[in-house]
Amino acid sequence: MLTTYSTGDGSFPTSIAAGHFNHDSWLDFVVTNVREGGVGVFLGLENMYEAN
Repeated sequence: MLTTYSTGDGSFPTSIAAGHFNHDSWLDFVVTNVREGGVGVFLGLENMYEAN
């Protein structure tokens, strides 16, 4: 199943990294955004992701 997650209006995501950043059993990922100069963090939950 493919699920799409927004990185924000007007954003320009350039890189992605995946791992267990909060040391639980669910895969997390981060996305860099060149336009805003920021990083989006998506923490994996059992059936979805929570953006931080």
